[in-house]
Amino acid sequence: MDRAEYREKLQSIKDLGRRGKYKDAAEIIEEINWKRVKSASTLTHVGIILGKAGRYDEAREVLLDAYDRAPIGRTSVYWLTEFEIRQAHREDAEAYFREYVEIAPDDSRRYELEYKIKRMNGESVDSRIESLEKLREAEFTEQWSYELAYMYHKAGRSQDCIDLCDKIILYFGEGYYVEKALELKVLYEPLQGVQAEKYEELKLKRDGVTKVRPGDESAYAEILHKDVYIPRVNESATMINTIDLQKEIARNIQQIKEATEKEEVDSTLEGIRQLARDNNIPIPEPTKEDDEKLCEEMNIESAEDIDASLDINFREMIGVEDGGQMSISIPERPTVEEQVPGQLTIGDVLAEWEKTKEAARSTMENARIRKLESAKAVAIARSEDIMDTIADVAKQQEEAEAARE
Repeated sequence: MDRAEYREKLQSIKDLGRRGKYKDAAEIIEEINWKRVKSASTLTHVGIILGKAGRYDEAREVLLDAYDRAPIGRTSVYWLTEFEIRQAHREDAEAYFREYVEIAPDDSRRYELEYKIKRMNGESVDSRIESLEKLREAEFTEQWSYELAYMYHKAGRSQDCIDLCDKIILYFGEGYYVEKALELKVLYEPLQGVQAEKYEELKLKRDGVTKVRPGDESAYAEILHKDVYIPRVNESATMINTIDLQKEIARNIQQIKEATEKEEVDSTLEGIRQLARDNNIPIPEPTKEDDEKLCEEMNIESAEDIDASLDINFREMIGVEDGGQMSISIPERPTVEEQVPGQLTIGDVLAEWEKTKEAARSTMENARIRKLESAKAVAIARSEDIMDTIADVAKQQEEAEAARE
């Protein structure tokens, strides 16, 4: 492969990665011998894409090569830790995490990883809150601030939850996590002023309705004496190429069906939603509660159902006590002063612990697959709803065209 072909393929890999098409990018990655590539940043980028495509063993190999070429490169170690967490490989994740902290002790992302490891290990909500609070002190971001607000909610710290939601809404103004913060706060108290208006706009957007007030710049506003609500009209509907749009979404739905990671499913669904938004297709913004309701209607497990069953399984398997301590159940043997045939040895204990660890990994993998299948079912249902909406738009366009003729 000459340099021009390599650069072309590398550009395709980057473009597909930016669009969330990790599986397609991974297929091109297979065509290149990465052992000959010396750039640590390129190898890191490729390793991240492979991991996001669910090809963890290949991702680990490439990221370790990147680390060998640049031992102080924090990004490769960050993603090595992240991907081990996703596979619930506790020992490897914690080993890479320690390496990351040593390389980048002042990087705020260490607290993201710390939180994820605690979540993987089933540590208490209070312990997770400690990590998120450190992260908030280091960097105030939408995603992790909302995660902290939600943890406050789970811990029953209502005032802390409300106060943090207020800060998220004030600092960021709009966006996905601002909407989530509004929804979380309204669980505790009625919204007032600007927050109430934002929340009303959010609900109207989800219902596909526009509010028209007397005095607004609208053909109807000048004859109104009070606020009214009308269905949103897509003024540029005739500009939409619905056939090409449906084909593109159909390709994305197929990618969802073939996905091997929940993150890939979520990313592809968001890509479908963005396609609809870019083409002015009116689509609702389903909440977590909407997804849970859809799971009930489809008679499938939600992610929360799976987490609950996983928690029960782990407590039974590992013997998690009320204080969070873990114990392992070992068959009782008589206590004697000296080793005698049949007495429990350290080898017995270690063998039993290895069996427990293997069972735990198997349970985690089973839960991961169940979550993946649940996410696929929900994503496909949401995508098919969007396809139906596009079909309605196409029909409206045909009727409008016929009327003009």
